[in-house]
Amino acid sequence: QQSPLYGGAFKSMDFHSRPLEYYSDVYDEYYNEIGLPYTHKTTYYALDILYYIGMLDEFENECDLNDLVDDIIGTQFLNPSYANYGGFTPNPALYSLLDDDDKNSHVFLDYSYHAIKTLELLADFLNLGELNDLNFNKGALYSYISSLINETSTTICCDVPYTKKPENILMNTFYTISIL
Repeated sequence: QQSPLYGGAFKSMDFHSRPLEYYSDVYDEYYNEIGLPYTHKTTYYALDILYYIGMLDEFENECDLNDLVDDIIGTQFLNPSYANYGGFTPNPALYSLLDDDDKNSHVFLDYSYHAIKTLELLADFLNLGELNDLNFNKGALYSYISSLINETSTTICCDVPYTKKPENILMNTFYTISIL
């Protein structure tokens, strides 16, 4: 049975971690608006836990992790005509269903940060080299991140259009710094 989650990278639907798959529906405001239980964030947390407990190699027997790397890279939005050029959409299944207007509206810094974190984890685990060795558009990602930076004479922060909550601005600023 092929999982719709990542276009075939997950060959089996036998692995589930309900708290990881559904926690964002409760705690993260823009996941609620979008309503997606499967994103780069949930993928990263699941893989990170498996890596931490030493079971990612066993999971690799069920899932082609190289395909997962390609699938994640394939979610980078690369239409330079749009404001969110260079950021990442939530997941490959959704990416393949959307036109460019909808892809642009589904790019969030959270997805980009967790896509990069997942790629770092997988590059390390699969011995693919450094993150910079992977085949995604780093210049486009830098362009996306740079467009979100708000610098005044006294502050520098990440100013995303979809939230004005101080705790979210702080988290997005952390994501920005981490990606850069």
